[in-house]
Amino acid sequence: MIDFSNIFYKIIIMMRLRFCKKGFTLLELMISAAIILVTLVGLIETYVACLRLNEISKNENFALQATVSVMEAIRRTPVTQFAQIYTDYNNKTYDIAGMPSGDGTVCVRVNDSSANGSLFDIAVGACWQQGNRIMGGCNESLVFPNIDDILNSSVNLRVMMSQR
Repeated sequence: MIDFSNIFYKIIIMMRLRFCKKGFTLLELMISAAIILVTLVGLIETYVACLRLNEISKNENFALQATVSVMEAIRRTPVTQFAQIYTDYNNKTYDIAGMPSGDGTVCVRVNDSSANGSLFDIAVGACWQQGNRIMGGCNESLVFPNIDDILNSSVNLRVMMSQR
């Protein structure tokens, strides 16, 4: 006689194994790993871009402080020596001290707008080496060729100064 209880028991166990699989298939694991990888690459690229922007911002702050200090030195020139601003500051360059990325200069251009030395158009701009790029629009020797290039810099000040 056939023992149906034993066969019935084996069929139930086989059905449970077939319909109650636990775990993931290899394809599911590979797809989820690819999604995680793409997400991580995007996050790392964003983090690196933020670090780069942070360094540029830090260098711009150093350049702005140096530019303002040069402009303040020009502004503090005594009234009796106003005409000497042109000879003392025109086409002068100053190194930016403490620039984290290394080299940086502040350039000054003074144009005599009145032709008699009573009105000066003064432009002060900064440029610096950022990695292998030159920031600020100057040439390779970190000098601005003309006054318009100073105004293209991301850090520049321009003022019209007249004798009182």
